[in-house]
Amino acid sequence: MQIFLIEGAGNRFAVVDTLRGSTPSDPGALAREWAAHPPLPGFRPDGVLVMSADPEAHLRMAIYNADGSRPAACGNGLRCIAQAAVDLGHVQPGTFTIATDAGLRQVEVDGQGARTALGRARILGSQVLGVEGRPVSGVHVDLGNPHLVLCRDLWSDSDVERIGFGLQNHPMFPGGVNVGFATRTPEGLVLRVFERGVGETLACGTGACAAAVALTDLREPVRVFAPGGELCVERRADGELWLAGPVRQVGRFESPAPSAA
Repeated sequence: MQIFLIEGAGNRFAVVDTLRGSTPSDPGALAREWAAHPPLPGFRPDGVLVMSADPEAHLRMAIYNADGSRPAACGNGLRCIAQAAVDLGHVQPGTFTIATDAGLRQVEVDGQGARTALGRARILGSQVLGVEGRPVSGVHVDLGNPHLVLCRDLWSDSDVERIGFGLQNHPMFPGGVNVGFATRTPEGLVLRVFERGVGETLACGTGACAAAVALTDLREPVRVFAPGGELCVERRADGELWLAGPVRQVGRFESPAPSAA
């Protein structure tokens, strides 16, 4: 298999290029294996992105979290696989489309980074939930995957771990939830995200969009400062959300992992 290692604002992915190589028989097991035993020292992927052909788009992306689960949407994953497709020569720089489990997504790749459309967010309302006997209030946002955005002036490491882990088993979210821990600043939003199937990551693209939708009016682009880097969220004239930020190639290699027949 052809493997391309890439990160977007600290969000790390291993891209499996099936357009030139074989297809893994069990991508979820591969994601779990590489999460436990990183393919490159110091590079633990938050997920595996499988790049394949699609009759309705330039390519298709499937994502598998570190625990082997398969979410429908991933903003930074889309940006990363778009950049990888250009770097590998599958598409030319510019605007093209990627098919995902959440629908077709338009992406833009140029020398300034990679941007992706993420559709229109749905705010499902404010929620007050109990975690370890304590109330937690947040805004429930659907972006093809579920988010709960919490906001206050300061979040500790124990807050992120305790609340993030506790909400994964809450009956309100039977499939788990991405929990955003946001703080408003004059420059934008500071955000940490506890992702379902992964744990806390250095950045989360759909999490950045969910926080921007829940906490701002998005009349202007919103800067979102994640531990791994800065992202920018904007709402274009048609109402669609776009996510922009840096992407960095880390390396590539061939893996002898078993492939599908």
